[in-house]
Amino acid sequence: MRSWLLPGEQMIVVSRPHARVLFGSALAVILLPTVLGLVSAWFSRARWSSGAEPWRVPVWVALLILAGVLILLYPVRRYLQWLSTKIILTSRRIVVRQGILSRKHRDVPLSSLRALDARQRLLQRISHSGNITLVSGMNETIIVREVPEVMAFKSLVLDAIAELPHSVLDSVGINETELNGSEWVSQQVGLSQSGQSSRHHHGQEQHGHPRN
Repeated sequence: MRSWLLPGEQMIVVSRPHARVLFGSALAVILLPTVLGLVSAWFSRARWSSGAEPWRVPVWVALLILAGVLILLYPVRRYLQWLSTKIILTSRRIVVRQGILSRKHRDVPLSSLRALDARQRLLQRISHSGNITLVSGMNETIIVREVPEVMAFKSLVLDAIAELPHSVLDSVGINETELNGSEWVSQQVGLSQSGQSSRHHHGQEQHGHPRN
């Protein structure tokens, strides 16, 4: 798995979406056999007319097939989607991998991030999960959903950005003061906007003195 890492790139976090996304699938796995058992009990006790009696077994087999298809279409499919989804943070980028047969990759270089936002709904707060919104340099917005321990993940992303080589940070207009400022996260201010504001203020200090 680590063969795709760039030279000098290190793995920080490898995770999957929070397991709470499987709650509906787990509920379906419990309810479907329960309903099937109730229907089976009714079939065994129901009185069928002589004309309908030959259909008892075919109908029962059809119900079994239907239950199996429903389990495959929802719980199993959802579980495989969850199992094949990985949220990866390295020292250079955030990677989201999805799919088993046809894989979908999303790579977001940390040096291209302009905004980072973590949001939690009520149930997500209970499970400490949440959604991460990433805005890249091309104004592309990517939402990574159901990230476990989302606040800790956000902190790790900021730490990884702060550890980027200064040559990379300088090339995108990010200075160390901006990375260490907590207002960037709490107020959701873009990195590029902060960098431009800092450089503009510095320019005013140099050229703002009136000439005699």
